[in-house]
Amino acid sequence: MTTEEKLAVLEKQEKELVFDSFSNHDALELGKTLADKLVGSERPIAIVIRIGEFTVFQYTMKGKEESHFGWANKKANLVEQIGHSSMYGRIAHAQNGDYAEYDDGNEQYAFACGAFPICTKSEGRIGVIGMSGLVDPEDHTVIVEAIGEILGKKVEVLGADALS
Repeated sequence: MTTEEKLAVLEKQEKELVFDSFSNHDALELGKTLADKLVGSERPIAIVIRIGEFTVFQYTMKGKEESHFGWANKKANLVEQIGHSSMYGRIAHAQNGDYAEYDDGNEQYAFACGAFPICTKSEGRIGVIGMSGLVDPEDHTVIVEAIGEILGKKVEVLGADALS
């Protein structure tokens, strides 16, 4: 699959996984859905959901290291800047050099899979969900599947070889 085809799949995910509306309670539902999907994982998972500039959901599984919240937030910061998932940013940056202005050595941004824009039909992008703890691109896939589950939609996902 070409870079352009991968980016097209990611753009399609973003266009299809749009909420009618999204509130703090919806963030709780999304966060819980995601945590429930990962409860059996032995990985130290961290989940962060923001609406605007406010963190409205934050969760970590037992054994999590503080750095995982840092990574989840850095991925979310990238989404807020580029308007696409962090996986989109990672692929576009690695293949085309896009978004080089955010390649700051992981100070504020992370070109890693695991953050996805939260969009509503009426307002567009209103927030972001970030996750850390799985291996790239699993973080992205689990987020997309959780949003799809809530919305009753199944979207195409990229395989583990998407980053090669």
